[in-house]
Amino acid sequence: MKKMKSKIPLTSLSHTKIKYFSSLNSKKIREKEGLFLIEGKKMVQEAIRENIKLKAILTIENEILDELKSRENLEIYLCKKEDIKKISCLENPEGIIAVASIFKNHSFPSNIKNHKYFVLDHIQDPGNLGTILRVCDAFGIQGVILHQCVDIYNPKVLRASMGAIFRVPCYYTSIEKLISYYPNQFAKADMNGSPINSENLDVYQFIVLGNEANGLVSQWNQIINKSITIPQIGNAESLNVGVASGILAWEWTKNQIKILHSNF
Repeated sequence: MKKMKSKIPLTSLSHTKIKYFSSLNSKKIREKEGLFLIEGKKMVQEAIRENIKLKAILTIENEILDELKSRENLEIYLCKKEDIKKISCLENPEGIIAVASIFKNHSFPSNIKNHKYFVLDHIQDPGNLGTILRVCDAFGIQGVILHQCVDIYNPKVLRASMGAIFRVPCYYTSIEKLISYYPNQFAKADMNGSPINSENLDVYQFIVLGNEANGLVSQWNQIINKSITIPQIGNAESLNVGVASGILAWEWTKNQIKILHSNF
């Protein structure tokens, strides 16, 4: 990573500030303050690249990332390693944390022709949600619709997404209304569904993924007629939902991939 000597004034980190920034690891405080933490050089670079609004940088180095040199109204705090450890959720933090503004909720688009979305029902494991976002980023899925899921600003979600959180839109909208608008565009992943290799998934714009332990728990799943499943030849009871999303995304987008990469 290219660095430059910073001409931005550096501010020492007070005990009060340490306590405040550390409190942003709590969902309740994040929502109250409208701020969240981004940890690590790569993630901070991703946030800068995607024009995420940054409020402050906490760093143990007396050098600032080159990407920050033109940023205005950005507080830079020079920290001790012990201070970063008090704020970080990691056992061995890298030494740079960004304080960023929570994104405004995206309004679900009115024109979704040729779009694809995962609908996530009660996904509670932050690693799984981050993985699903990363899968969407890799396969060009246009976004995720969240229903009673883990907070997208949870530090574990951010890390597992590997920056995809900054590129994949997350929507909070009425799924019942979407089903009524697009009744034939929904399929739900279910152990008792039709094998995906016998289906043309291109005809669906929404695929519902259920809770890690309990599957599809919301009542609106009952009005979705089409169920699909990933066929298995082994003895595993079920697949991790993050893994399942990758297999489904591949099957869902493989025709587009073949067009883009004719040598496949």
